[in-house]
Amino acid sequence: MVQIKKLTFKRKNDIFHMELVVLCKEDIEYVKNFVLTQYNYFDRKDYFIIDDLDTELPCIFEKDIGIIYGILYKSNLVALQAIDFSENNDKMLRPYVQRFINKDCKIYELGWTLVKKEFRGFHIADYLINYAEKQILNESDYILVATVHPENTKALQLFFRNGFNGYLLDEYYGYIRIFLINNPIPENIHSQICVEPTNFEKIKELFNNGYVCSNIVSSSNNVYLSLGIPNSQ
Repeated sequence: MVQIKKLTFKRKNDIFHMELVVLCKEDIEYVKNFVLTQYNYFDRKDYFIIDDLDTELPCIFEKDIGIIYGILYKSNLVALQAIDFSENNDKMLRPYVQRFINKDCKIYELGWTLVKKEFRGFHIADYLINYAEKQILNESDYILVATVHPENTKALQLFFRNGFNGYLLDEYYGYIRIFLINNPIPENIHSQICVEPTNFEKIKELFNNGYVCSNIVSSSNNVYLSLGIPNSQ
């Protein structure tokens, strides 16, 4: 791995000094073990897709096919963020999102967003998403896509506050997913409807009718997806 910079993260009265690194080909087993370990802690295994771990991870480490950033604390990996540039990944995602993007742009996937439980609350994932996106800002012909389970509202909120919006509900690798794109929409949207994250049929119906999911709202201790139609439509 290669150190990029030293960082300081704060959470209330806690201050942690960490390191931002880029993971290299020789770190492949280290990264794989981190992903699998965090996955095993998940109560909901369908929140995270690892079906492509053995196929995509080796590709990401090849030149110009992807990049993986990590956060280290006391030389231990505590967070991870990958960007997949591969043509294979583009071909996998394109049938789902093509109608929402410029047909000539490349599709990069932002995936494997992971932070160890004890290090959550420092906004480490926000930092990694922003940093990763800034590294490819000079490329004008790409769009970033992420996929998240509709009931994983914490992950959805993370992407919403970092400029992503949900456009589609479908299965990906056999898992139900909302497809999110870093495609800015007007701040004001109309015909807003709040839907329970478990109501897949209604969410899919709204997406099919031009609605976009851009927020999570809470009411009476319940959490809902907020969908609306952008004013430009």
